[in-house]
Amino acid sequence: MTAQNTPSVSPEQRHLMIAEAAFFHAEHNGFQGDPLADWLAAEAEIDSLLKQTQQAPDGAEKKAKPKGSTVAKSAKTHG
Repeated sequence: MTAQNTPSVSPEQRHLMIAEAAFFHAEHNGFQGDPLADWLAAEAEIDSLLKQTQQAPDGAEKKAKPKGSTVAKSAKTHG
């Protein structure tokens, strides 16, 4: 594995990011939805963001979040 292919976050950091995003998904649904569905949606969202970051040219991190992203919306409303 080369330095360019090295994950930018540890497995523990990724897990925490997914947990936080899953919470925001659940909160958005009034905590009435399926926790597993919230987790899986958050996992896909975070993995997509991490993939975008890894593919940034010259090691520069991309700050863009997918449109409609719960994480992006929550960041604007929660801090």
